[in-house]
Amino acid sequence: MISALMTTGSGLFQSLGALALVFASSSYMACVLPVMIIVLYTLQDVYLKTSRQLRFHELEAVSPLYTHFLETIEGLPIIRAFGWQEEATLMNLERLDRSQKCFYLLQSIQKWSVNMHTAL
Repeated sequence: MISALMTTGSGLFQSLGALALVFASSSYMACVLPVMIIVLYTLQDVYLKTSRQLRFHELEAVSPLYTHFLETIEGLPIIRAFGWQEEATLMNLERLDRSQKCFYLLQSIQKWSVNMHTAL
């Protein structure tokens, strides 16, 4: 515990020292850095809200797929007896397509986030 606290404190003081050296050697950085911090904070805030909302929509979109799957498993003898295999398959594919839209958007925003972090 004490070791981790000392490591954190050391890292913090090293970062502050490096920041002071950058500000002392380059006055332009002293002007630009606060603006960059505000922009990055805003981007992070928007990303977190969007990501949270997309996760919620993904859970809502996957629920009918799981429900249909479980109902199909339970009613499989009836589906086979009446020859409704194709209808059940089409309903399953439709629900799968709907559920994948939110999943794709969530993966896209996560990929964008990773690319933004590596660019900085």
